[in-house]
Amino acid sequence: MKIRLKGSTKLCIGFVILMLWIASLKYEQYKLVDEGYRVQVQVIDVPRRCGTGTRRSKPYFRFHYRGIEYRKDFNGQHCNEIRPGKTLILRTNKEHSVFVFEDEEVGYDVAAMLGLALLFTVCAIVSQHRKNKY
Repeated sequence: MKIRLKGSTKLCIGFVILMLWIASLKYEQYKLVDEGYRVQVQVIDVPRRCGTGTRRSKPYFRFHYRGIEYRKDFNGQHCNEIRPGKTLILRTNKEHSVFVFEDEEVGYDVAAMLGLALLFTVCAIVSQHRKNKY
């Protein structure tokens, strides 16, 4: 028996996959808060106003770590600590591809993405059920 998926069902499934992917990325950051390597970085540049940004200028600060320049969003956190030339303690993974503050709140993002994935799963089931009903 071949099951044909309704267009809205396919859309909901796509959103489920997207939310799970984002949740997995955020979960990596969540693990770093407790298990990541503590590293000392030197701040190079910060936005003019702490934590505020527009579509064109995001609230990122730039820093050096092991001779490589990185950037991190900070959304108003640690405004007093982030100054050009100052050093900060961040946590990172083995590849040094993700950096988080030691007290960064990432758990809520993971929970929100999983909640949205659950919501879109229900959407897909209801949408497909309606198709089969008629």
